[in-house]
Amino acid sequence: IGKIKTSLQLMILWTALTWGLTPLLIGVFGYNGVALASALTATSSVIVVFVVKRILPISVLPNITAPLISTAIMGSAVYALSPMVNGSFLRTGGLVLTAVILYAALLLLFAKNKVFQEIKLIIKYLRRKT
Repeated sequence: IGKIKTSLQLMILWTALTWGLTPLLIGVFGYNGVALASALTATSSVIVVFVVKRILPISVLPNITAPLISTAIMGSAVYALSPMVNGSFLRTGGLVLTAVILYAALLLLFAKNKVFQEIKLIIKYLRRKT
């Protein structure tokens, strides 16, 4: 939409946050500081929503509700089941597989039409490429 300057400013912000927060949080939290710095930097992406809303009429909530609810339920289930893993590679793999299946099932339950609409778009795109 021709907002190169705005895009550049956002990229500079994210670079500054990454470079500033990562060393600081590594010093405080060790390796976990990298994850925390990434999470905080990613959280700042909500700024993009506000910037875009000033330019285009968009509705964010309907697009994130189903994935957010699915993620919350899946995360709770994984948290509840995680004590059974006990460091076993096979059990960890089983838990990850369970999480993937649960998330996919929940997403189909809450947003079946949207999921199939997106799959059709991907297939259409892939067919154009070949």
